[in-house]
Order: sequence, then C-alpha cells, then structure tokens
Amino acid sequence: MIKFGKVLSGVALGAIVGLSSLSPAFAAETSHVNSAKTGTQQASSCITQEEGKTVALKQLPGTFKSVELKDNMYTFLIHGKDNKDHHVKVDAKTGKVTKIETVTQVKVFTQTEAKTIALKQLPGTFKSVEHKDNMYTFLIHGKDNKDHHVKVDAKTGKVTKIETVTQVKVFTQTEAKTIALKQLPGTFKSVEHKDNMYTFLIHGKDNKDHHVKVDAKTGKVTKIETVTQVKVFTQTEAKTIALKQLPGTFKSVEHKDNMYTFLIHGKDNKDHHVKVDAKTGACSYQ
Repeated sequence: MIKFGKVLSGVALGAIVGLSSLSPAFAAETSHVNSAKTGTQQASSCITQEEGKTVALKQLPGTFKSVELKDNMYTFLIHGKDNKDHHVKVDAKTGKVTKIETVTQVKVFTQTEAKTIALKQLPGTFKSVEHKDNMYTFLIHGKDNKDHHVKVDAKTGKVTKIETVTQVKVFTQTEAKTIALKQLPGTFKSVEHKDNMYTFLIHGKDNKDHHVKVDAKTGKVTKIETVTQVKVFTQTEAKTIALKQLPGTFKSVEHKDNMYTFLIHGKDNKDHHVKVDAKTGACSYQ
C-alpha cells in the first residue's frame, strides 16, 4: 500500500530543495535588474540642453546666443534686455542656476577713430599707419614740415607718444661725384656703391688711376688710393721675346695662368716650347 503522505512530503521536500538551490542565482539576477534600473534613472536625472536653456531664460530674459557643456554644467550666453551679454550657469544635474556673470565689453578704437585722435593731437598730412600689440603708430607729416610718429592706444584711445622722425641725409651719386672730383681733379671712369660708401675710379692729372671713397651719409672723402698698374705683356710682345730667345718659325701659342707657351720650329730643325711670363716677360724654353 502506497503512503501518499510520504510521497507528497518527498515531492514537497524536493521542490523546497530546488527552490533553495535556485534562490542565490535568482537573487543575483534580480539585483542586476534593479541596478540597471537605478543607472537608467540616474542617467535620465540630467536635464537636457533645451530644459537648461528654458531655466536660464526664465532667470535672465533675453536672446540666447550660445551654450557650452562642461563638467555637468551648462554655460549659456544670453544677450539681456539691458543690452549686455551675460553668462548664465545651470547645473545639468539639479537644473538650478548657480551663477550669472555680465560679460565685460572691451572697447577697441578703430583705425579711423584713432587716426582722427592722432590728427587732432598733431595736425598735418596722414602718410601711413601700423597696428601692433593694440597700438596704432601713425606717420604724420606735420605743419612744421617734419615727419612724426604718433602712437595711439587702441584700447584707451589716448595718445601715448609723439616722436619726430630724424631725417637722414643721403648724398646722391651725382653729389658724391662732384665732391670726389673736387678733391681729386681728373676724368671720371666708374663708380661702385656699397654699404653707404661710394668708390669712384678717377684718372687723375698725374696720368694715374685713383680710387676716391666718399661717405654717402656725410659727403666726406674718407680715402684716396692710387691704383697700382700691373704691366701685362701682350701676345705680340711675348712672341717677340720668345723668338729673340729662340730664333725660328712661330707655329702656335697657348695662354694660361699668365703664361704664354709658344711652339717654335727652331733653326736646329726641331720643335720647342718657349714659355714667356705675361707679367714679367721672363722667358724659358725646352
């Protein structure tokens, strides 16, 4: 005879054991689901940009211009009804306005405005302008017939400095030539201009060439040098020397490195190379 009570007890016991063994996994799954829900709720707790904008404009009515989000903080730039720009900070988590700042407007004078100021300070003719490091530097030809630099601060509009431009006299080539020929009369041959120095080549009345140096800034003669004449024998002169040294028939010549090399067929019925120095006229042959 089957005892149902014991069977049922066994089934019930098995079910209980089964549930007991499943409960930790089930509990872990339930915990995971709850945790995911909490994370979703936290993520959704941050207000949107539009929501933050509404909060900001409610706090400071005006025209929205721009927004920046950094470290869970919205910073809205709003042009207020007071005709000024303001930064309104809204916490992205709480939706509360944490700070309102008025943007400082920095006045910068335009070139035209600064020019008017400069010419008022120093009347004359405007020539040019340079703008660097918030400073205008105007070049103005004043009524005193001199050039001046007038400096105007681009931020304050104040004239900070007026300088008279030093005029540097530079002698022209014609003026310097007149000075050189007055110092050393003769015939002008050529001129070179380098590093504010004119160097004139003048053939003097002593029948020699001279270099006359004239400073382009001062107009003074700084140096006179007589050009050393280097005698160079012509090919004809050298040929005469060669044939005198070794009589015969001239055949050919080569000129290289200030040396003539003549090929002469001598009276001994042989060919010889005769060398003649173009500077000294010294002769040697093989």
